[in-house]
Amino acid sequence: MRYTTTVTVLNEKKEYVSDILANVTDVGTEKQNQIFGNLKEDRKCVRVRNFESFRSGYMEFDGKMYRILKKMTTSKSDVFYIGEYR
Repeated sequence: MRYTTTVTVLNEKKEYVSDILANVTDVGTEKQNQIFGNLKEDRKCVRVRNFESFRSGYMEFDGKMYRILKKMTTSKSDVFYIGEYR
């Protein structure tokens, strides 16, 4: 897995926290139903190698802002599910 996307992390007040390298992928329809119980467009899965202490807030990359919807910790990385913030 490659961590090649630079993601800017913002807190709840939309203030800069840090820049992190992440692996960003789209969340498929089956997984969206499984995790969230519904389908929404433009949800992403962001994996980061170093364990991050924040649980909520926003992430920004590719000129779009996303809200952190859910955080999960695995043995190898932290996984954030995010949805586009409008």
